[in-house]
Amino acid sequence: MNKKRKVLFVDNDKNVLKSIKRQFHSISDEWDVSFTDSGKTALEMLKEKSFDVVISDLKISEMDGIDFLKFVRDTAPKTLRIALTGHSTSNITMDSVNIIHQYLQKPCELATIKNVIIQAQNLQELLGNENLTEIISRIKSLPSLPSIYTEIINKVDLPNTSLRDIGKIVAKDIGMSTKFLQLINSSFFGLPQKITTPVDAVVMLGIETVKTLVLSVGIFQKLGNNIDKKFAESLWAHSNRIASYCKNLAIYEEVPRKIQDDYFAAGMFHDLGKLVFLSEFPEDYKKVLELTKKENISLCKAEKKIFGADHTAVGAYLMQIWGLPGLIVYPCAFHHSIEKFPQARFNPTLAVHFADYMDYKIRNKEEDISSKLNIELLKESDFYDFIPEWEEVCRDVNFNE
Repeated sequence: MNKKRKVLFVDNDKNVLKSIKRQFHSISDEWDVSFTDSGKTALEMLKEKSFDVVISDLKISEMDGIDFLKFVRDTAPKTLRIALTGHSTSNITMDSVNIIHQYLQKPCELATIKNVIIQAQNLQELLGNENLTEIISRIKSLPSLPSIYTEIINKVDLPNTSLRDIGKIVAKDIGMSTKFLQLINSSFFGLPQKITTPVDAVVMLGIETVKTLVLSVGIFQKLGNNIDKKFAESLWAHSNRIASYCKNLAIYEEVPRKIQDDYFAAGMFHDLGKLVFLSEFPEDYKKVLELTKKENISLCKAEKKIFGADHTAVGAYLMQIWGLPGLIVYPCAFHHSIEKFPQARFNPTLAVHFADYMDYKIRNKEEDISSKLNIELLKESDFYDFIPEWEEVCRDVNFNE
């Protein structure tokens, strides 16, 4: 029997709490849910009991909601922090951007709340490492290549700067892109569907919000001096190539135009976990790279030996708790193990799996033996005969290198 998921709701509106309590009553066998309308009472409850998830309004009695969630972050970093609020001012968003994992807008259906929690916890189980869970939950942002960081700082400060031009710079950077997508996909903005492209995220946020994020809030940072710059630069280049392969494959497979950019994003973020390892554990990651050569094993196996989890689980978990769309989370999680995510149709996970293989083949490199094609699955799903055509599609991509 699975253990109950422990959730704490904090809201100074007793009618809201009553409504949520009524909705959760029918599934009380699966969920251990606590309620309070007081920030101070919530602090006491957190001292007495651990919670998997804390869901709080940003306007609560006896203390500031953002300060309360900051306390949760600092004292219980493994806990998923969700803001459930009807207040959507830009000031609240800016103040909370480094504290809150996800935002949900009132009124919110029980199914939405459940899905957010269950999906995050499923990937937490895939991660299977409590220490890494805690570290990932503390992450505020991911570092950027110094050249791109400098370019974006200079660009936003220019008069009459085009949002699309800023977005194109952001799109080149894995760290900046994920943070902009985290914010735009929060329910604060009430968008009818998830956004997967950094350019769209920047345009929708608007110039003032973008300037505040880049220049004032301090959520972006350059790669540290102790990070392997050569590996970092190769990671950025590889991610951009995979993104382009995936989009071209989507076009070839006649994927609807509005979804083609999702394939690009899936490719761009497929190795996000490597950036997490690289930024949080730079010295240990050098050991991972050494181990792949010494024992002739895949990067995933080396990562599991050193950290107890690999980059696919780490990247997917971070994107999930930041609320990024499943269309880019699942390719990150399963591009080296597509047998765990079988689908009858062409999809972003399969595209990333094939593009990753092709990148090493085209460049005549054997950097990661985990990037082998799953031939058996391709045969079972009737995709095997398309391999020669897909190879040509990838080879036709021009990077002007």
